[in-house]
Amino acid sequence: MAGSWSAYNRITGGADFNGDGRGDLVARTAKGKVYIHLAHGDGSFSLPIGPAANVRALRSLTSAGTLVGDAAPDPVGVKGNSPVVVPNKGTFELGAPIDTGADSADANLIINAGDWDRDGAGDVIARGTDGGLWLYRGNGAGQLAAPIQIGTGFNGVDGLTAVGDVTGDGFPDLLGTPSGGALTVYAGTGTGIAAGRTVAGRTVARTGLPADLTPFDWVIQVSDIKANGAGDYLVRQPSTGYLYLYAGTKAGVAPPRFLGEGLGAYNPAG
Repeated sequence: MAGSWSAYNRITGGADFNGDGRGDLVARTAKGKVYIHLAHGDGSFSLPIGPAANVRALRSLTSAGTLVGDAAPDPVGVKGNSPVVVPNKGTFELGAPIDTGADSADANLIINAGDWDRDGAGDVIARGTDGGLWLYRGNGAGQLAAPIQIGTGFNGVDGLTAVGDVTGDGFPDLLGTPSGGALTVYAGTGTGIAAGRTVAGRTVARTGLPADLTPFDWVIQVSDIKANGAGDYLVRQPSTGYLYLYAGTKAGVAPPRFLGEGLGAYNPAG
């Protein structure tokens, strides 16, 4: 098989970790770090995903079926003389793509807007090539409803992004800079969006990210994936389609973590 495997002292497989119907590999280094290599279906595998936490003390490891929680497979290992289950939390690795049922062919920007209408499910906002903003309401299972137009004239707004509720009314808001203007907040109303208000004396910076972001064509700020109180960033390498996570820390960001591949086939993301 292609690739270098000399760093590992144990490799096991058979379980499908990302739900695409293919058996993946679990590999452990001599220092006890455990990674997953996702199968491509042609005898080759992805870059290593991980490392997984809380497995260094195990002296044996194999992949198993679903033993705890959801449908994700759970590795089994040996600690001392006792077999133990390592629950697969499935918190932020990439799974198989879910078709949302929506058509965004005319969009030049897609924003993960959070729960825009406060119905308990995450929603998406897309900006059309004509500058219109369209709300796609989510159903909590990955599908999006037919779009509803909530705004116009946003083609000249640079850096438009979701920032959560900054106005204190309980609805998520957007932030951006109009052409020739200052940083502006656009308050969400649940069903639409209010006129922009200038944010006095504030700037938005990508604190802690590498100074040179030219290798990436996506640099997307996302919510706190690891729930450690720091903001995170997703970046895409256009030459390979690889997606990486820069996890926020108190000191800035951690080294990039490979999340998955095949993202080169997609256009705007948010």
